[in-house]
Amino acid sequence: EPELPQSVPADQKKRVASGIRIDDISDVLGKRARCCNPVPGDRVVGFVTRGRGLVIHRRDCKSVVESREPERIVDIDWGPGEEEKHAVEVEIRANDRPGLLRDLTNLVSNMGVNMASARAEGNKDGSAWLRLSLELRSADEVVRVLERIDRHRDVLNVRRLSR
Repeated sequence: EPELPQSVPADQKKRVASGIRIDDISDVLGKRARCCNPVPGDRVVGFVTRGRGLVIHRRDCKSVVESREPERIVDIDWGPGEEEKHAVEVEIRANDRPGLLRDLTNLVSNMGVNMASARAEGNKDGSAWLRLSLELRSADEVVRVLERIDRHRDVLNVRRLSR
């Protein structure tokens, strides 16, 4: 991972991605877009900005699809060996009950995934809304975690958020 100046805030350090490939050029440095929060394995494109360099977006990101400057969009791929963890926001709707958050936390932890934060709210209708920030390495890992959460007996719906 490239060394960043100390003046860069910690949240920006996590948003930098290295090892991006453009055509035959490897190890290009780019920033992950906040709007769609791409992780290695997602189908991505690069957007060349004025002054901020290359910003990496998921191909289905609204910012890219509705871009008024398609000439700034370049085809890119995640390079091999991308092992850094990325924050992925997950929203869950579930049947509320005592111990629900604990059980979902244990489920995620048992998969070897770190949960950076969790927020939960109960509703009057007996359901609960949970928002988890998980540290994941790849799109494949995102899918595995979402599928496992979705199989939990109390979960009604789970989805990845784009922030």
